[in-house]
Amino acid sequence: EKVWLEFNQYYRNFSSQTTVSVSNDNGMSWTDFPINTAVGKNVETSRFDRVKLDISSVAGSQFEVRVRFRFEGNNYFWIIDNINLTEEEPFPITFPPYLGDSLQALGKPYEIDSLGGAFIPEQMIVQFTPDATDLDRAGLRDTFGVIAYDTCMCKKIELWTLGGPVITDTTGLSAFGGGIGVLSNVEQAASKSKVDDVDLNHYNFNQIQLPGDDPCDPLANLPAGVPQTPSDAIVVAVLDTGVDYNHDSLTNYIWRNDDPAGSGDDDANCLDDDFIGWNFVCDTNNPNDDHSHGTHVAGIVVQNLRNANPGCDFRIMPVKTHDSHGLAELFDVICGTYYAMQEGADVINDSWGYYGIESRLLKNAIDSARITYNTLIVAAAGNDTLSLDEYRQYPAVHELTNIVTVGALNVNNLLAPFSNFSDLEVDIAAPGEDILSTVPGPDSPMDFKSGTSMAAPAVSAAAALAYCLGAETPADAKDWVISCASPFQLIDTLVVDGNVLDLVCLVPTDDLPESKPETPFALFPNPVENQLFLQALTDLPEEADILLTNNLGQVVWQFQCGGLLRSDQLLLDLSRFPPGAYILTVYTRGNKWAAKLIKG
Repeated sequence: EKVWLEFNQYYRNFSSQTTVSVSNDNGMSWTDFPINTAVGKNVETSRFDRVKLDISSVAGSQFEVRVRFRFEGNNYFWIIDNINLTEEEPFPITFPPYLGDSLQALGKPYEIDSLGGAFIPEQMIVQFTPDATDLDRAGLRDTFGVIAYDTCMCKKIELWTLGGPVITDTTGLSAFGGGIGVLSNVEQAASKSKVDDVDLNHYNFNQIQLPGDDPCDPLANLPAGVPQTPSDAIVVAVLDTGVDYNHDSLTNYIWRNDDPAGSGDDDANCLDDDFIGWNFVCDTNNPNDDHSHGTHVAGIVVQNLRNANPGCDFRIMPVKTHDSHGLAELFDVICGTYYAMQEGADVINDSWGYYGIESRLLKNAIDSARITYNTLIVAAAGNDTLSLDEYRQYPAVHELTNIVTVGALNVNNLLAPFSNFSDLEVDIAAPGEDILSTVPGPDSPMDFKSGTSMAAPAVSAAAALAYCLGAETPADAKDWVISCASPFQLIDTLVVDGNVLDLVCLVPTDDLPESKPETPFALFPNPVENQLFLQALTDLPEEADILLTNNLGQVVWQFQCGGLLRSDQLLLDLSRFPPGAYILTVYTRGNKWAAKLIKG
């Protein structure tokens, strides 16, 4: 039978040896398990060093064993806590617990910080000062025994893999502990000159799924059908699992970089041929979606902006930071954030997050987006039915003025039961349950998803609309979105002021096409009580898609009609819809017509 001993320690050595001893005969004899053998003189472990020992050789099949902790020589301190004996191999308990379960199922190694946040063992993210040279960086890597590293932002940020003394178990899933550990190294590295800041490489996630492989083939050429991006287009970057840029509903709205095929790094961002974005998971120029989450998010942005009929062009910038399982490393989302802002994103949609120790580097990146690039970040609040006052999820709760944190509404316009909440941290709520949007596939399919991940892109669309209408700074755009929100008393203890997204409020009547003879339709009466007539003003032989959108940005009614002749009328029964402002949008082949209407 297997028996494992697990405990936490904080140890600083001077000249001592530490041992865990186990007895199965009431202390008559002891078997020693030396630990901390790699902790040198005047060196300490992390404050939360986790040690696990396989003591089956002594304790297996025993009803009772004794365990003692002893040291010989001199040390500064040895603090021991959370001692457990288990029959099953112990793994760190993450917060939330399902993250650890998923990481184990996927075979991904992890350790946890003091708040339960899962991070990759023996990796840390280092941001250098602007004056750091290649020689400075190489010297620091040598100092910390770096055995491999990755880089982004033209060498300003590096991901280090340490060759430290921590020994992993036979599965490679978790560390035995008893060494210096990455937690201690992070603290030491942060104190070095030429280092701006250091972070653990936390896992973050959106919609975790187990199957899937990451296709990493680069793009040889610009995907067919992606149009040129106008210089004044409003750009929404989607940091996610990628975007299906070949989807019929998205291709015309994909951001395009001026980086010709085969020309290398024309825009001096240290990335070759980034035609339409970047894949930070595989480090290629192909940000295609191998999951579906990112494509769904992008589709919500596009649908809401199409329905709002903005008076300017808009584009989606695909930035793949999450893999086919819906998991990402903090390093990749930090790199993706800098990439998006530097390539001109006005809004960055973050439909993901993590719990644990706050990332200073991610916070720095988002603050740089505000100071240097006037970029607004829209962050999902999370789907764990938790108060963000108590359980901090990042980036949603970074204390920065250019973040809008979004909760999810259900189909009854109440806060969805899965949504995280806080009347201090959650700025606004938007529809997030059973949202129909684009998903990857050969026939450009649509599907339903739920989550604050689906609510955030509706607010990203609203923020893009605010920029389109004249907002110049993230503060302006956020103020426009929040000032247009409809207060809802039933959720004002869960969301700041009970704010509910009102996309229609952001669409001035003057910006919508009027019903003139040269437009294909007229609608009347407006305002309307129950019966609304839509009249064709010209012959329209092709089919038309008709959408009715409420003030939350939700499509509440969608149908198709066949060809119409001049003066034909459609009777639309609006009796089942509550009073308020709506947008009626008609799509024909290559054309769109929209009008704002008021239902009394």
